[in-house]
Amino acid sequence: MSILDIAVNDLNNAVELKPAYNLGEVKTRIVDTQYGLNKNNEPYLLVTFEAFEIPGSRIFTKYYALPYPGIDDRKRKFTNLSLRKLFQAFDIDYTFGQVNSEAMLGLETWALLDLEGGFSNPWH
Repeated sequence: MSILDIAVNDLNNAVELKPAYNLGEVKTRIVDTQYGLNKNNEPYLLVTFEAFEIPGSRIFTKYYALPYPGIDDRKRKFTNLSLRKLFQAFDIDYTFGQVNSEAMLGLETWALLDLEGGFSNPWH
């Protein structure tokens, strides 16, 4: 049996991905987190979400800038607000000063989908 023989059935049964427009609130889950540095050597957290109750829906990725020494006040305020909304939406306790991004995997919350099929508030 070849690899193609095994995969043909999976390919024939593949579900077409489709945008989830105007569905109102949907249950969402964090499926991946990646920490890194951008081209300006500034830290970021990339969080990937899925609307797991909608068969065939696509995943969504959101970039979160992280605070760092020397960040200007405007960026710090936006960064802190964006992270606070993410943590509050997924009921993540950030009050002790550290959040493990791997511990975020699998957390669920309700979210609104906007007309582009992406997530809107509470954490945008």
